[in-house]
Amino acid sequence: MPQIRKELLIPLAVTLALLSIGAVICLAAIDVGSGAPTEGLTQRFQSNFFRNGFAYLVSLPPVNNVTRFGSTGLIQEFNSKDSTPGATGSANTGPRLALIKSNMSTALPTDGSVDVAQVLANMYSYYTSIGVNTAGYPTTDTINCPQVTKIACEYQFFNKNYVLFSYDSTTFNGDNFAVRDPFYTKWKTLGGINGLGPATDIERNITAGTAAATVQLYVNGEIFINTAGTLNGRVFVVTSPIYQAYVKTGDYSGFLGLPTSDDIVLSGPNHRQ
Repeated sequence: MPQIRKELLIPLAVTLALLSIGAVICLAAIDVGSGAPTEGLTQRFQSNFFRNGFAYLVSLPPVNNVTRFGSTGLIQEFNSKDSTPGATGSANTGPRLALIKSNMSTALPTDGSVDVAQVLANMYSYYTSIGVNTAGYPTTDTINCPQVTKIACEYQFFNKNYVLFSYDSTTFNGDNFAVRDPFYTKWKTLGGINGLGPATDIERNITAGTAAATVQLYVNGEIFINTAGTLNGRVFVVTSPIYQAYVKTGDYSGFLGLPTSDDIVLSGPNHRQ
């Protein structure tokens, strides 16, 4: 058997070490869906990555592998295409987007919710400030608001009866608003985004004379939850066609004060509240 010259052993060892490191780096490379518990879940993340042009909004590789999120879910984060390289060239600063799955099942949802939700940058930033334990998991992708607001906005539904609104720039009242129960249920029964429309303010505690309530404003009306008096706990809405006249009188700060009923439709085109 031929002898290996001693002076060749060190370069050979270095070469093998480098090859080994290279193999580890290849195995550890982060890709879309990598780190998911099963191959089926990896494929779910990969297929939803390409829906609706999401892939064109992010830079690759992903920020991290698919990881656990909340008590039952999975998440993978991505840097926005607008992110800028960090000092080392490997990290990025700027807004992040995410793919989020609420469970470990590979069965497709039957309740109309999305399998792996796409959460865009403005919404993801707001959602992380609320938290998955509070709002729950997204049941839709991030959606553009109808063109009924002066400032463009996005909204997204979550499974703990939450809908979040994120505006592209600051409005008079802020740029992020959450609609939650009991406002959420009332908002939904009145047509939701196509009824009262996007939220334009946070919940606010108000008084009008001896009455008190919590109110939230929307593009097309207001929801009031009474917090004192004989109507304590009752929920009333002021919306079209009463709403325009109500605002002209000074809203709840005017002589009408807080509503004591919902809109009552009379005969013909008449309404009373």
